[in-house]
Amino acid sequence: WLNPYRVTTSGTDLNNLCATHPARLNPTWTFNYNNAIYYNPEVEGVKQHIVDTVKEIVTNYNVDGIHFDDYFYPSYYPLPAGETKDGSVANARREAINDMVKRVGSTIKTANATYGKSVKFGISPPGIWKNKSSDATGSNTNGRESYYALFADTRTWIQNDWIDYVVPQIYWNIGHSKADYATLVKWWSNEVFGTNVKLYIGQGIYTDSVATEIDTQLKLNKEYPAIKGSMY
Repeated sequence: WLNPYRVTTSGTDLNNLCATHPARLNPTWTFNYNNAIYYNPEVEGVKQHIVDTVKEIVTNYNVDGIHFDDYFYPSYYPLPAGETKDGSVANARREAINDMVKRVGSTIKTANATYGKSVKFGISPPGIWKNKSSDATGSNTNGRESYYALFADTRTWIQNDWIDYVVPQIYWNIGHSKADYATLVKWWSNEVFGTNVKLYIGQGIYTDSVATEIDTQLKLNKEYPAIKGSMY
């Protein structure tokens, strides 16, 4: 379970990290935002560091999978003045993450073939890729779009089979005004159709509104053959 780009959750002094920390040794790999340090996804050294870290884990340890959480660019990381959410800078950010995901997936497949392993690679993105208001093929929702807020293009990862499974965080209740659970499980089921990517639903039972209807949500999941299970 990894967050590929987060260096700290609070504090921006690299000298507070251990002396051998890659971010401290390579300060040009990082940027600060909202009192935290992040690796810059566009830096080649960062991409290679993530690939090397995953390779080390898969090669040397008996793990079942490599799982990335939903932290990519910090949420709503600002664009330069004059740039739009579909402009060249935004697209470059998405492409940098795409390149990292593609390379990690390839590295895991190579390690599996070399060492006779069957390690899976999956990601748990936020539950909304794009709203229909932004893209006719998006979901009929009105919440935070990971494609724009985090520069995370989950659709590309799925369509290229760079990941083995996806776990959208559909942490809302059925009938939610901005992000209806029933709408989103149907959308994600369609999204993986025709691919080799398995779909598991991230269930948000940490909220009372979901916990009280989790049995209903699980029954709904069973109506979609593409849904292979749940993660909590």
